Amino acid sequence: MTPNKVFRRMFSMRANATKAIAEGFTSMQADLDRERKVITKQWAKREEQIERVMQAVKRILRKYGYPPDKQEKATLTVLEQAEVLSEVLSEVLSEGLSEGWALVA
Repeated sequence: MTPNKVFRRMFSMRANATKAIAEGFTSMQADLDRERKVITKQWAKREEQIERVMQAVKRILRKYGYPPDKQEKATLTVLEQAEVLSEVLSEVLSEGLSEGWALVA
């Protein structure tokens, strides 16, 4: 094989490798964009749910005559407790599922 043919073959192989790497990065970027969109939607849903819980807590506090000046602190306390409970339940469920427990509806 002549040096010119060797050079062309090496150049062609390198060009193919570069093209494959670029395609891989393009694919990775598309996957990351999809994940970002999913996470953004989930975060928006989470914010909506938090707002609904806050409204429900405030409504209940008013219904039972809780002092208006203490309602904001009580609402935040309930949200903090709900978040802690959510984390604990998430851990328990993930451990249970990894151990083969079945969820029963």
